[in-house]
Amino acid sequence: MQALLGEPFEQSLKNGDIEAHVATIEQFRNHVKELAGNPVLSDMIERIYDRTRVSMRRVALLPGRSEMGIKQYRALLDAMVRGDADEAERCVRELNASAREYIERYKNYVI
Repeated sequence: MQALLGEPFEQSLKNGDIEAHVATIEQFRNHVKELAGNPVLSDMIERIYDRTRVSMRRVALLPGRSEMGIKQYRALLDAMVRGDADEAERCVRELNASAREYIERYKNYVI
């Protein structure tokens, strides 16, 4: 997981390869779902992911969002590796709040 969120994650942005960048995020999410071992929760999460995939690609193109997301995903993984559930939850909440802020910016930009 640490290698997944390592240099190639950043390099995909430097190369302008948003699809590779988003694919890395999806791999991370899928791995976390598998580790949870909860099929009901996994199904619910997958339904949410299905609804957010298009927005995630669009928001990733906004200036600064992907760079911030890299830091946030790495902080989340670090908390998970340390077994710090409270910090991991805080990281997820921060990541989601940040994404929502960028989505709002995106909606305002398009309109």
